[in-house]
Amino acid sequence: MADSNDKVEELEPDSQARIAMTGNGGRRPANGARRFARGLLWPARRFFDPRFVGVHEAVQDIRRLIEADMNAANEIATFQGRTIDGILGQLEHQDRELTRIQTNIEELTRFVTFDPGASHPVEELTAPMARLLTFEASHEGFSSQSGLWFNPPVSVGYAQGDVHVQWVNERVAEPPYVYRALGAVEPGSTVLDVGATESTVCLSLATLGYRVTAIDPRPNPLSHERLEVVVGRVEDWDTDARFNAIVCLSTIEHLGTGAYEQEAATERRVDLEAMKRLHELTRYRGLLVLTTAVGKPSVNEFGRVYDRVGLDQLLEGWEVADLTLVQRRDPTTWVTIDEPIEALKPDAETVAMVTATKTV
Repeated sequence: MADSNDKVEELEPDSQARIAMTGNGGRRPANGARRFARGLLWPARRFFDPRFVGVHEAVQDIRRLIEADMNAANEIATFQGRTIDGILGQLEHQDRELTRIQTNIEELTRFVTFDPGASHPVEELTAPMARLLTFEASHEGFSSQSGLWFNPPVSVGYAQGDVHVQWVNERVAEPPYVYRALGAVEPGSTVLDVGATESTVCLSLATLGYRVTAIDPRPNPLSHERLEVVVGRVEDWDTDARFNAIVCLSTIEHLGTGAYEQEAATERRVDLEAMKRLHELTRYRGLLVLTTAVGKPSVNEFGRVYDRVGLDQLLEGWEVADLTLVQRRDPTTWVTIDEPIEALKPDAETVAMVTATKTV
């Protein structure tokens, strides 16, 4: 004990003070305390550690890469979304086109496989079939190209699921007028039908008992035991035949023009030449039944329109027994009128129907 006291006394005053403060005889703090202190100071020490700065930058680089990947992924998703929308739009368009094509194929199939022996309501009439029927009914259709179109007075129009009256021309009045006028001519008499192709009047007259000659520059496909067909121009026709009656139905106004495959005569009045020849071909007291367009005088590549002076010039040498005018009121209606030819309106479609007798 004496030795210990002696050693304490030999220590310097500062050392004695530190020993007194520790209270544990001057020993260092325990290991647990040291570890706790180090844990508190680790973040600060690592922040200033050069090795830690590199790791931090690497983490930032990785973070930037991740953000870039995320942005790229968003852009790809957006692009893919637009691409998918475009593809869907194209698919919808193609689907519509395929539906349209399928509908056309179905219509074509019904058209090609049409069975005329089966029952078909008008609702089955398709647009392509309607166009074909309308074309065939016209003066340009297949029958016309084959010389088998007869200019019907009533034209029927076709549309999808519909058939209707489309047009009525002057033929609605002309043939009946011819038949009425020829009532004064006995059956068995000779009749010359001028410009007979595209008309069935010659066949009807032959059927009624008249001996008919039909003349036209174009071949006439009709035949009958009382019907003779002549292909030629009446103004140039050399024959000794003479007729009890002459029918010239909507023909004289076209002669000498470019209509109906004729060569237009610029200096000749072929119509007047033809009327002179018709007068020669008619027996004394023979009958002329003539129809032609009248109104404001004009001439074009299709035909002529005669005023009163022009009509009188055509009928020189004939005694007129009847002059009836019919005029178009609308596309499907014609009416008889009492107006004189010189008073007709310029745009009025009017036809003169004449019955005359050869007196000289």
